[in-house]
Amino acid sequence: MAMAVLAAGCGASNPPDEAPRTCVPSGGATGAPGTIEEAVALINSLPRPTSVACLVESLDRPLRMSATESEFSAQPAHGRRSPRIFLFSGSLILSVVPDGPGAEIVEFSQLDASGRSIKGELAFPIEAEVPPEAPYTKVMFQPDLTGCAFCHADEKPAYRVGNAWAYSSQALRPVDSSLVPIEELRREASTCDASVEPERCRLLQELFEHGFPRAHAFPSSLPTFP
Repeated sequence: MAMAVLAAGCGASNPPDEAPRTCVPSGGATGAPGTIEEAVALINSLPRPTSVACLVESLDRPLRMSATESEFSAQPAHGRRSPRIFLFSGSLILSVVPDGPGAEIVEFSQLDASGRSIKGELAFPIEAEVPPEAPYTKVMFQPDLTGCAFCHADEKPAYRVGNAWAYSSQALRPVDSSLVPIEELRREASTCDASVEPERCRLLQELFEHGFPRAHAFPSSLPTFP
């Protein structure tokens, strides 16, 4: 803190919470996507190849965030030091993991008032234009069933996007005992060694680089996963 104050007093052009960004929305895309389609438009507006960290950097601040150490997911946490992190943007939730088998995936969950959500995902880095239907084709397990259906009950087709169906199913929230506090994530970001874990460090640091995030809870009415 003392170093930050000293830097500001010496005429630094950018305070710590206003560090310049290299990944910013363009072409009318929004950094506060409220739907999966808006998230795709945002991704398509970013520099390529687009990393998960670049997408996180492009989101409006302050980030609203929750994290879980639960491994109960197709995108599991990779230990408590690399939890599964949920970023809330209107009715849309993006989930990312700093390390492990889920680190190259961004999952999307578009909530509605009934406690159901539309699911989608994309693999990163993004090398080319993402078609609107790509998040929905990526989650398909077979022609009429997504991989999400193994954890999320009552899956049904909701609407078509291009040549794909978007599927709706029961939304879930992590149990409180699995949650990882923001301050613990901040410590992981500040002590991460980028010479050893460059991608993990960049993602963790992007969560805090442009303003301190706010803790945000899932709707308490949702059923839990372990």
